[in-house]
Amino acid sequence: MIHARCLLFHCLCLLVLLSPMRAGAGSATIAVAASFRAPLAELCSLYAAQGGQVFQLSSGSTGKLYAQIRQGAPYALFFAADTLRPYLLEEEGWITPEQRFPYARGVLALWSPRGVLSSEPALPPGGRLALANPALAPFGLAARNWLEERGEWRPNLDRFVYGENVAQAAHFIASGACPAGFVSLSLVPVSMWSDSSRCRDLSRQGAAPVMQQAVDLEVSERTRAFRDWLRGEEAAACITKWGFALP
Repeated sequence: MIHARCLLFHCLCLLVLLSPMRAGAGSATIAVAASFRAPLAELCSLYAAQGGQVFQLSSGSTGKLYAQIRQGAPYALFFAADTLRPYLLEEEGWITPEQRFPYARGVLALWSPRGVLSSEPALPPGGRLALANPALAPFGLAARNWLEERGEWRPNLDRFVYGENVAQAAHFIASGACPAGFVSLSLVPVSMWSDSSRCRDLSRQGAAPVMQQAVDLEVSERTRAFRDWLRGEEAAACITKWGFALP
């Protein structure tokens, strides 16, 4: 009897010692486009505070994250800043149609912290303009499309400075390396949204919304629960607060 009790005690101790390892094994990482990183960080914090899964975030351009997924990166979810990469993952057999879902519509903005914008002409008269690489980042592509429609796109000019993703383009603008540039509205301080000399919502000047989809790569109970929570009012309020429209 004493031997059995000792064995039970040692088993319980072993379970306690292993519990941190078990929690670590349950970690999950979300790949998220740079434009949605801050909103998603807040969403994940709200969700975890209610007892939900704790997610880690890995941020970058949508194109770069898509390439990582195709190379086997173990992401649980992928929040792209477009619909193209989720669709390509489906076409290439990585996911089924049910695994991708819309979560937001992004807004393209022209931003100048130093207030060099004017209503006309559309672009500042001088200085370099930052934007994300159109080949990798949907907001860079949206900026190029908007410029092309107005005959303003000159890819060989030194005036355009490319960031690897939209967050890097925003850094060029915020640091003063470029006096203005194209970013997601979510990366512009809210205090500047109503100042037309510093921020212009280009959806009011014909820029199409940037339709954004996510992909449930894991298809598990924890990812399904998070997807369900994202459809709720609390998540919707957080998404719109950051300058995104709901899908």
